[in-house]
Amino acid sequence: MAGTMTATTVHAKPTFLLTNNKKGFMIQSIDEYVQSFFDYVKACPKAARVADFGVAYGYTSKELLKSGAQVIANDLSESQLHELWDTVSEEDRTHLELLPGNVLEIESIAENSLDGILACRWIHFLTGDELRTILGKFHKWLKPGGLLCVTAESVHLGSHKVLFDKYLERKGKNEEWPGFVKVKDLTTQRKQHMPESLMLYDTDVLGREVQKAGFAVEKIGYIDRPYYPEDLRNGGQEAIGALANKM
Repeated sequence: MAGTMTATTVHAKPTFLLTNNKKGFMIQSIDEYVQSFFDYVKACPKAARVADFGVAYGYTSKELLKSGAQVIANDLSESQLHELWDTVSEEDRTHLELLPGNVLEIESIAENSLDGILACRWIHFLTGDELRTILGKFHKWLKPGGLLCVTAESVHLGSHKVLFDKYLERKGKNEEWPGFVKVKDLTTQRKQHMPESLMLYDTDVLGREVQKAGFAVEKIGYIDRPYYPEDLRNGGQEAIGALANKM
């Protein structure tokens, strides 16, 4: 696979905001993968047109606006998008488009129209088929050479240690989606804030799917979340990220 595999360390202690649709928390922190995406946006010769999918209350969208981008901000929750709109300046609103709805159902973005796509911490809520559909849409919407940045929870997330042996067993059998988890099988008290199932990723599976969708992987690896609560920590590999270019 093209690109490099790395572990990423983050030191800032961010704020956690619970979303209103059982899709976890919005974390006000920038990891190395997202920072690389911001650096790419800033380096574009003219204002980059980017889509930020699953923004929750819009922390990353606001940072993209600061980077000089024209931003399409998407979330399942229209009320969360309204909160984003209400907390940016009139000037920023001229560079911001709200796009509520499920990415699986969005058809309004033109082919080859985006310089970049950011998808932070939500693809683990998808099934395998849904992930493939969405990566296909991302590839369609990006311009040739455009940058995709995705982050998600990894198979090493501390709250899922009880099922790690099952993951290893599935991995050993070459199952297609070894990180699939039924939340009812977890022992964590955080289940009340989770959907019925999760798809946790390792570098093999995420890299495979990104490549299948037609991207060249620039970088992929695990992300240290030192600010996660202790029960979610697990050796600095709690999350996963990928940067990839449309070929």
